[in-house]
Amino acid sequence: MFSRLSIFHKIIIPPTIALLLFIVYMIYVYAQYTKSREDFDIIRKEHFPILQIADKNLLLLETMKKSFQDAITANEASWFSLAQENKTSIEQNLISLQKFHSLQNSKEIQEMADDLNDFYFLSLKISKQMIQEDTDNSYDDTLVVAFEQARVECDKEFSDFKSYQINLFNQTIDTTNEKRKSIVYTAFVLGLITFVTVIILTSIISLRTRDSLRALLQSVHNMVDENPDFS
Repeated sequence: MFSRLSIFHKIIIPPTIALLLFIVYMIYVYAQYTKSREDFDIIRKEHFPILQIADKNLLLLETMKKSFQDAITANEASWFSLAQENKTSIEQNLISLQKFHSLQNSKEIQEMADDLNDFYFLSLKISKQMIQEDTDNSYDDTLVVAFEQARVECDKEFSDFKSYQINLFNQTIDTTNEKRKSIVYTAFVLGLITFVTVIILTSIISLRTRDSLRALLQSVHNMVDENPDFS
């Protein structure tokens, strides 16, 4: 079948195959570029804002603790309102986290809210007791144990959330970088395949065409040598 093709058709075979391979490469690059852009959008629109909120929550949590300590030190129950403001800010931040796609219907957010609530009310209760009983320093041991446990759990929940988000952030960046390296590697491989394919096809077609031309020239020489009479 190949031998029946005209010289023109044989000549256009290598560039046609090269064009097809180039189209395949461009489709692959476009698909990877689109996916890479989506990954960067996730980093910019989700991971980075979530990390910022996680940092704010940890800072607000520490500020809330200090507000209780300051209220106890100054023996001013009215200062508890500052701790309430910090708690409200944290709760608003937790609500805002739910708007991110990766955290929708997240049980972790609800657990942080529950731990925060427990820690706040135990802190408020023990702080009020410490102010009221400042004269004799008699405290409910059960309440102290519950408060300490709530504090540890709350700290751990918020710290673990931030650590997990940092790991997820770094993992997404590493994955995106690996994909970009993969695009370069695939481009090199496809380019090499295209080059080798075109060279091989060009060589085969050149040899076939050369043989055909030699056969044609030989026929012409034979006709000339025989001096045929066309009259």
